[in-house]
Amino acid sequence: MTTADSLTRRAEGMGELVGIGGVMVPEEAVAPYATAITDIRTRLGIPEGEEIKWRPDKGTFLADAGGELVSQLRRKLLEAAARLGIKSAVVIWDRGRVPWEKERAARAILDYLYERISLHPRLRRLPTVPMPPSRPRSSMWILCPDR
Repeated sequence: MTTADSLTRRAEGMGELVGIGGVMVPEEAVAPYATAITDIRTRLGIPEGEEIKWRPDKGTFLADAGGELVSQLRRKLLEAAARLGIKSAVVIWDRGRVPWEKERAARAILDYLYERISLHPRLRRLPTVPMPPSRPRSSMWILCPDR
């Protein structure tokens, strides 16, 4: 599972946004998705070694290639993921409505995110291990698909 750093985007009526997301990749989808990424990269002419990021860094091939290529890349990556049963979950907290400190909001987001993941029918069958003792919530866990 991957987490994203704080999102700072202002919209009318909203405060600072803090978000954390995760991607659930079934074990049988890992190799096919890696192959799909390679194929997409080749078809779109993206150089080998170019880091594929949702928002490319300035001065990189993807940043300089223009919005159409990046949009095409995003669409193809998401379509391939969907075909392979890859799921994602994102929780965003509006600190303008509940102005908790970022650390407290992040803990609440993680609690909610883990709860949502635990309700996913396929993921409920995966073995789990408890979160480290530093986490106060005993109901939280880490997915361990290879155990």
